[in-house]
Amino acid sequence: MKLKIASFTAVVMMVVLCILDVFIYFTLQTHLANLQMGNMNNTSVSAADYVERVLTDGGSLRTGSDYRWLDRFLREGQEIYVLGPDGKVRGRTGANLLKTVAPPVDVESGVQQGHLTVHGASIMYSVTPIVDDDSARIIGYVELLSDTASEKDYMRLLVTVLVIGSFGAVLLTALGGYVISAAATRPLKRMMITVGRIEANRLHERVPLPRRRDEVAALSQAFNRMLGRIERSFEQQSQFVADASHEIRTPLTIIQGYANLLKRWGKSDPNVLEQGLLVIENESRRLRTLADDLLTLAGMEASVNDEPHVVDVDEVIAETIETLAPLYPERTIQSFLGGAEVAMAPSHFRRLCTNLLDNALKYTPQGQEVNVRTSVDGRVVQLEFEDTGAGIPEDALPHIFERFYRVEKSRDRKGGGTGLGLAIVKELIDLYGGTIGVHSTLAQGTTFTVRLPRVRERPGKTQE
Repeated sequence: MKLKIASFTAVVMMVVLCILDVFIYFTLQTHLANLQMGNMNNTSVSAADYVERVLTDGGSLRTGSDYRWLDRFLREGQEIYVLGPDGKVRGRTGANLLKTVAPPVDVESGVQQGHLTVHGASIMYSVTPIVDDDSARIIGYVELLSDTASEKDYMRLLVTVLVIGSFGAVLLTALGGYVISAAATRPLKRMMITVGRIEANRLHERVPLPRRRDEVAALSQAFNRMLGRIERSFEQQSQFVADASHEIRTPLTIIQGYANLLKRWGKSDPNVLEQGLLVIENESRRLRTLADDLLTLAGMEASVNDEPHVVDVDEVIAETIETLAPLYPERTIQSFLGGAEVAMAPSHFRRLCTNLLDNALKYTPQGQEVNVRTSVDGRVVQLEFEDTGAGIPEDALPHIFERFYRVEKSRDRKGGGTGLGLAIVKELIDLYGGTIGVHSTLAQGTTFTVRLPRVRERPGKTQE
């Protein structure tokens, strides 16, 4: 990863520097050419004025004039021609840039400037007419030539500097990218080492947190939280497997014992036969209930989208009361229904109500009553299941939603419970974004309060 980051930063820097170098080269080349051309124009104008003032006679160029006086206007690598009005050379001075005496540029166009190549040499030129002040006639021309070799040498040096500087910058960028990426990925490397050590029996280990509060620190914290959740899940899974094994082993042991009993004496003793068959039937029913609860917990999340998430609260609760009431004829069920719809699959909501109401009826003494209430609080539907039983000890309240947890193990097993009813309720409520609370007072009773998201009222429907 470090090499990839260093290579990527080097390539990006190289592209940026190439674009910048090309821009600098052509900008400076154009600027130098314009600057040199401007100096040549000024020089040729000054030379033309000087010739008109000093080297003319009666409105014409002097014959046999010494034009070496014009050297004062020239720089190294420049040459000046003085031409008559007919374009013929009257004199020249300066560097001998051309192998011929004839000027390289036709002067009929008057003032002009530009570049030309003569015998492989690049030359800039500027032509300025010599105008007689008295008659305003053109009495000749000054043609200034300048060699561009020095500018080319300068540009070649610039290219060398840009290439070497860019190459060095790319190397430094690659090195810096490697060092920075190494420092940035060091926490990730430590995280990888820690992850490599983590196995099912070492989930307690955590990734060391870097001192800097940056993205890597946030990632480390998130990873540690994930490890914590995984550790808790493994612990719960291990506990679940152990509890499930214990719960299954007990009825199987009972069934096996009574089967052996029937094998020995059941054929000859009707009482033993009847009792054994009854116990085997009860334990088999308990095993089936346990298997159904385990399958419910295992497939709960996968079945969320099997049904539409709209259910009539009062209708399902009324059906649940009608179903369970005959099973507990010595208890009275009072219902106070407010009328609403919750965002939950009907089968899941029916299971929730059945578990809570059955739990309330199971632990309510004979002759006592169970109260069921529903109400609407804004965007939430609230359900209350209140019994008048013995209550739950305060130290047991934090554990009642755990799988296979029983407040009174012997009584629960006698009543046929699997210890999964409230765990299923909690899983369902969490799955749909609801909450559940419990309030209990010893010798007075327990109230479970469920809050679930309410379905928005459909147009045209009024709530009774």
